[in-house]
Amino acid sequence: METTATRETCAGYSIGDVARICDVPSHTIRFWEKEFGEYIQPARTHGKQRRYQEGTIQKILRIRKLLWTDGYSINGAKRLLAASNATTFQSSDTILLPDPHELAMNIARFVQQQLTMVNSGETAEASRNVA
Repeated sequence: METTATRETCAGYSIGDVARICDVPSHTIRFWEKEFGEYIQPARTHGKQRRYQEGTIQKILRIRKLLWTDGYSINGAKRLLAASNATTFQSSDTILLPDPHELAMNIARFVQQQLTMVNSGETAEASRNVA
């Protein structure tokens, strides 16, 4: 289910921003949106562009950890996420949330890259053409 964002609520990160923050290719994020559709649902602008909020970024980082670090299959990660959504945990060490420090470091790295581009006079369009 897609959420359409209004002009006022379009604030958020683009898929390219999220790809850099999470260190995951954009096409992988789009694939994960299809596979984990009940879990990842970015808002969309009227132009159908994805806009990601902090909570969605944390979910992407959680999926990244489950698949790439913990070695879960897609189906295994889906089962785990479904179980964790259906259950209220009492112990904080049971919940598999992304490390807040890692998320903060990824966001800080992204902001630093953006500042470097601004200070060097490079535009976002120019950086896309290089990549």
